[in-house]
Amino acid sequence: MALRDQPYLPLYVQDIMTDEKLNECSAATHGIYIKGIMCLMHKSDPYGKILLKQKYKQTDKQILNFASQLAKNLLYTENEISLALTELINEQVCFIEGDYLIQKRMVKDNEISEKRALAGKKGGDQTQKKPIKDKDFAKAKTEANPEDEDEDNIIRNTLNNKGVDFDFFWTMYDKKVGKKEAIKKKWDKLSVSNQNLILEHLPAYKLSQPDKSFRKHPETYLNKESWLDEIIMKSQINTNKVPAQKESRLDQAKKLYNG
Repeated sequence: MALRDQPYLPLYVQDIMTDEKLNECSAATHGIYIKGIMCLMHKSDPYGKILLKQKYKQTDKQILNFASQLAKNLLYTENEISLALTELINEQVCFIEGDYLIQKRMVKDNEISEKRALAGKKGGDQTQKKPIKDKDFAKAKTEANPEDEDEDNIIRNTLNNKGVDFDFFWTMYDKKVGKKEAIKKKWDKLSVSNQNLILEHLPAYKLSQPDKSFRKHPETYLNKESWLDEIIMKSQINTNKVPAQKESRLDQAKKLYNG
């Protein structure tokens, strides 16, 4: 199913809160962007892009033209939208290319979604060729763990005997630092089984390190074979730590009085 057909918007809360470019924009721009523009882009085809219609091409300034069009669908004035678009474009949160207003992250998410859908179709075709016993087992596992179904399917349908495309790993790891070409060479040298192990390991590893600034560089992750490491959640680290109780002013006063 295409992302624009989903009843929800994949909103990456941590990314929104820590986006340095977006944080340079005003509070009003935040509201127009998140509550308005992103929602329209979610319903657009192609996903993540808004096409400027011919009837709104009234000036030689695309921002004003888009503001005029968006004002018909949003609860904001043309002036408010124009100011917001100017900020978003100046801070490179969005950009205009020809007759399209584009949000790169949403466009990239759609490309990944389409690749996963294609991988899922191929995986489904292969599943149809397996014995009925295997299909019954898969069905029973899904019914027993419905909350894990989506994540499991994404990974399972990507695993194969021909290796995993580097771009899928690069996007999934979601910490784009280091020389991509060098990291790609390391990835391509890995065995198919190790590539598959990495894709199985990454979701839990990212969950243990939700702040990507604390996540290992992808090159370090591959060099040290970190997919073989035990994953320790922050909740596990703090389990045995009992915070010391601070003595209240009342208790201090009682001690002085009784002493």
